This record gives sequence, C-alpha cells and structure tokens, in this order.
Amino acid sequence: MSRTKPARCSAMYFVVALAFFSGAAHAGGDPGPTVTVAPDDVRLDDWSAAQLAAPIALRELHRTEAASAHLIRLATRESPHAHDRHDLTVVAIRGDTVLHLADRDVALRPGDSAFIPRGVFHWAENVGAGPALAFVVFSPAFDGKDRRPIDVISPARDR
Repeated sequence: MSRTKPARCSAMYFVVALAFFSGAAHAGGDPGPTVTVAPDDVRLDDWSAAQLAAPIALRELHRTEAASAHLIRLATRESPHAHDRHDLTVVAIRGDTVLHLADRDVALRPGDSAFIPRGVFHWAENVGAGPALAFVVFSPAFDGKDRRPIDVISPARDR
C-alpha cells in the first residue's frame, strides 16, 4: 500500500465543513440555520443494534438541496463502488482506515480528509482495532440510490 499524504484538519474540522455545506453551499435565498456537530456530540453508542452489527452504517446529520452530511461507521470494509451523480468529501474522525481508490490507496487517520469526485471507484477498509467513524458530505444531497457496484479485476486491488 502506498501512503498518499491527505490534508490535515483542525479539531473542529467537521464543524466547519458541516456549517459550510449546510449553509454556504445552499444556492440563493435563506440558507437556513447553521448546524454544528462538536467532537463530543459524536458517540458510537448512538447507533442501533442493527447498525452496530452491520459492516457499514450511515446516519444522516443534515440535508439541503446542494449537499447532505452523514456519519459513517465502518466496522470492517465496504465493497468497491462508484457514485455517478455525487461528489464525496470524507473526514476521518476515529480509527484507522484505508481508502482504496481506482489508482492508489490512501491511509486515513483522525483529522485526515479526502475528496472523491463522482464516477471514481473506491471503497473504504477499516484497518484499526475498533470501528472507524467518518464525517461524509455528498454533493448534491445523497438519495441512497447512487451506488454502482464495481467488479475489481486485479486481486491486488480487492483486499
């Protein structure tokens, strides 16, 4: 695995990102209230039993027409896929994760971020001892349907 150095964010990285995507990214008119999520507001025990048992769980935090913000809990790994109509910004909150992209692997630790343009195939793999947690923004707002499975041909790419 090659290590690509991702961007580092401050302790309030996802508060700023959520405020931006919930307000400033709204095109025209009143952007609505600013929504913030402080680090102490993110608790793994807030997940349902079904979410805790799943390899990956997604919880929506906020939504506008322009973007939606989510928490993702990754227990193991997700399968390779692409989002054809959504760009994706990921900020690691807890745990150690490898983000597998079409052409490289990126190690993400708390505070690291990554941008995945629409159409780029990817999958995340938890390589830490406990569940990983990430703050994720889809643009435009995620509808839950834009997830195209990808068959990874090379065994070296499919871990």
